[in-house]
Amino acid sequence: MWKVAQISACQGDWVVGARLAGAWDFLESTFGSTGDVVAVWDAGLLVGQGTHPGFLHASVAAGVGLARITRKQTSGDGLTTSHLGIPLEAQLSLRPTSVIGLNLYGYGDINNGKSFWG
Repeated sequence: MWKVAQISACQGDWVVGARLAGAWDFLESTFGSTGDVVAVWDAGLLVGQGTHPGFLHASVAAGVGLARITRKQTSGDGLTTSHLGIPLEAQLSLRPTSVIGLNLYGYGDINNGKSFWG
């Protein structure tokens, strides 16, 4: 199950934001084999380009961040490693009114431990 917290601001065509995203896999944690990834998370600062806010808004961003990967061990515990990563995100928003909208959000992290996306 993925959890994402994000804050961002737009100035003209520029998008600047901070993100914390993570996931824990109950099935892999409970039934997985040694070495399986059971949890991932990243924290990063991103900058990118976007359209002017309005009825339709789209943006893409990339940045620098820290990714943490937890793998299952034979003891049942997890071994967590940290990796420098490149967080990525893309958004597409439809806002028919000032208080109601629909947002599609994709994100990922490229790192040498275990790249992930959602």
